[in-house]
Amino acid sequence: MMGTRITTHYNVSGEDNSARLAWTDNLPEKPEGLVRDSGAEMAYFVGCVSAMFPMSYGIPQSFAMLLEKAGVRFTTLGDEERCCGFPLLVAGQLEQAEALIRHNVEAMRELGVPRVVTTCPSCYHMWHYTYPEVLGEPLGFEVVHAVEVLDELVEEGRLELVEPRRAGKVTYHDPCDLGRKSGIYDPPRRVLEQIPGVTLVEMQQSREHALCCGGGGDLETFDPQLVQEVSAQRIAQAAETGASVLVSACPQCVRTLSKAARANRVRVRVMDITQYLEKAVA
Repeated sequence: MMGTRITTHYNVSGEDNSARLAWTDNLPEKPEGLVRDSGAEMAYFVGCVSAMFPMSYGIPQSFAMLLEKAGVRFTTLGDEERCCGFPLLVAGQLEQAEALIRHNVEAMRELGVPRVVTTCPSCYHMWHYTYPEVLGEPLGFEVVHAVEVLDELVEEGRLELVEPRRAGKVTYHDPCDLGRKSGIYDPPRRVLEQIPGVTLVEMQQSREHALCCGGGGDLETFDPQLVQEVSAQRIAQAAETGASVLVSACPQCVRTLSKAARANRVRVRVMDITQYLEKAVA
């Protein structure tokens, strides 16, 4: 069913793919050059979760507003964006995944931007590692995750940071595809440590030893009960730190851990790093 949904509608939700920019409807002002602007500095590959699930709209909204504040000219593929192929690939549907991969790369090459950025670690890992392997050649542009871009913007002083309302102790959850699979641990932590009034505290298991949020690798599709058990363990570790906010850098982690916090009555606010940083920018 999942494979049919993605190959028919080009996204995991099964909604009309023309709705991929629905998250922009609540922006104060839509960025100039939002769709297929060949003169942009970077192209934002939004990903299915952020683009198609209203619960996650806040992530691309915050990232877009941060880029705007920093003066970064960015664009998207609009409805030409299709699922990155990760759910199909891990389910063994390789031919279907390859069709999506080739479409996305061709669309991005036609756009001609020098840099592609994602807020989803699974999309990032696919674009950065799997796409060149499947195609057997370099993509011809750089692929980065949003935490790397935010780290650069903060370091360059292009974002003026102030103490957010939810300051104090904050803990960070390493997404599997960003941490263990891609080795990106320091950029998000550097960003959080630069925010005034924030004290970063680590969970019992972090970095390469971090627990999965429970929502990765198609697990939500075939074993929802196990998702609940794994996410309950992780949200309990967050609560043990005494942090009032759990920050991650993955739409799926935020969705899964938010549900776990509510289900287990854990008083920890779960946010994506884009959302948290936006609250700390003047």
